[in-house]
Amino acid sequence: MRSLTGEAILRAGGLSLGDVDLMVACPPCQGFSLLGRRDPEDERNDLFQEAVRFALDIGPTVLVVENVPGILSFEDGTAVEELRDSLETEGYETDLWDLNAADYGVAQSRRRIFIVAADGVPLPDPPAALRRPSPTVWDAIADLPQATRRTRPPTTSEFQYRSNPKSAYARALRGRRAGVANCEVTHHSPEMVRRFAALGPGEIDKPTHHRRLRPDKPASTITAGTRSRTACRPIHPYRDRVLTVREGARLAGFPDWYRFPATISAAWEEIGNCVPPPLAEQVFVQLKETATSGRKPLWTVDAPRPVPASRYVQPGPPNWTERRLRIVVRRLSQQYGDPRHHNKDDPLDELIFIILSGKTSEESYLRTFDALKSRFPTWVDLLSSLPGEVERLISPGGLGRKKGNQIRRLLQAVSEGQGKADLGYLRSMNTNEVEDFLVSLPGVGLKSAKCVTMYSLGRRSFPVDTHVRRVLTRLGMVAISRLDDRAQDHLESVVPPDLRYKLHVNAITLGRVLCLPAKPRCQECPVSELCEFSRVRAQQETADSIQASEASMSSFSSSPVTGLAPLTRANSETARRSSVLVVNSPVSQRSRKLSRSTFVSHL
Repeated sequence: MRSLTGEAILRAGGLSLGDVDLMVACPPCQGFSLLGRRDPEDERNDLFQEAVRFALDIGPTVLVVENVPGILSFEDGTAVEELRDSLETEGYETDLWDLNAADYGVAQSRRRIFIVAADGVPLPDPPAALRRPSPTVWDAIADLPQATRRTRPPTTSEFQYRSNPKSAYARALRGRRAGVANCEVTHHSPEMVRRFAALGPGEIDKPTHHRRLRPDKPASTITAGTRSRTACRPIHPYRDRVLTVREGARLAGFPDWYRFPATISAAWEEIGNCVPPPLAEQVFVQLKETATSGRKPLWTVDAPRPVPASRYVQPGPPNWTERRLRIVVRRLSQQYGDPRHHNKDDPLDELIFIILSGKTSEESYLRTFDALKSRFPTWVDLLSSLPGEVERLISPGGLGRKKGNQIRRLLQAVSEGQGKADLGYLRSMNTNEVEDFLVSLPGVGLKSAKCVTMYSLGRRSFPVDTHVRRVLTRLGMVAISRLDDRAQDHLESVVPPDLRYKLHVNAITLGRVLCLPAKPRCQECPVSELCEFSRVRAQQETADSIQASEASMSSFSSSPVTGLAPLTRANSETARRSSVLVVNSPVSQRSRKLSRSTFVSHL
């Protein structure tokens, strides 16, 4: 598991990022089992973290990690805590289901732990237990045949049922079959038969730990054994022998069409390690609707939009689902760590910071903001400053006169309306009221207002600046021809609220560092696999390379070169046998031939 990657798993399944609804992981349980040594140094114990790694690589909407009840008490439950913390840190919500198969129609008391994690969708409740008595051991096995003749290796031939099914449980597992395999009995020594015969229902043979099953109750948990001890098979409720493989399979809820390995120990290992199929089915049914809800395209909504759509916003293709966007956000967050970009907690500080950041470098506007704050302890002091003083302080950042005038007009408007240069009272207003007020101030647009509500007030807003616009457009999620106020609101309504902050701050960093306007560095981008621009660019570079090779071949063949034999069919064939050129792109067969010829001509 440690050598596998999520990319390799997706490739093996013919899948892409964002295609997986549900991922189920069943890490080895032997290190946690109450029947084992429970060695903290067992190298298998941390394999559950590989499930987390795969989930973050693959990006399922729902992840399920299954294990034995012993994992809850192993080292005071630290394994479960680590697993849940790892997933919750990455944005998943988690829950723990402790389910007993006997409550879900299985003829065996068998507890299993399911750690369920959901990304961007509500966590489902556990499946409801069935409101009927659990099937008993005799309900499950009464109609099964037994092959008394022992063969080496054990036979997998089918035998006719000994009677009609005695219960709905047996009838469901039997189906329309006339016979069933894996029915060969184990032959015991006379001494073992004598000891088994002395046992009543539920009693245990102490030297061997074999327990005779009660016919009128569900079976106790069937185990698979450990590295140091083979599985101890239960004793038939009426016969003085251990169960056959098929009898054990019935108690675990396996349908009769399922074939087990011929080797009895291998078959019992499957039975002893299983999640009983009826329980697994009900868990899956409970998770299916939640897991598939992540497929819904971002641009498809079930109810009318809270804001009107913008004609400047062109929706992306249907493959842009919420799950796909969540993978983008998670990868960017892992790469850049959700930077705050020096934005301010105070709303008025943030507005002035935004004015200073226009059309200049980050270093410049950080320096000019610090210069203003150092010179003027309060913004009221700035209003009473001498003419030209503010402009002189901020001139290193460029547009000093224009920005100085904007700042003065803004502070005057705030002071006249509230009697003081302070916007702290905005925290008590709802987001729409705050935005409406801010855009009424001189020089404040909706993008700036959304920055204030997001950074300073902690609201789930989504401002779209030039970097965010470029990143979203190149990803192929949306095409934005103009960023007016309606476009800002339209885009905000599409991005899930819990993703807005992380998408905004990390897309800004991506746009500044890698997704540059003129020379994007796609090969270094953490989301290039999901980016339409990167895909098209790679195809274009391949086509350009082929064209360049063709042009080179044409110019080379038209110029006489001393010592180079003419490129005839004979010497081309000779060269072809001694060299191989692999073109890893969807080019035409003609292009492949030309590329090979070009390669040969340069030998």
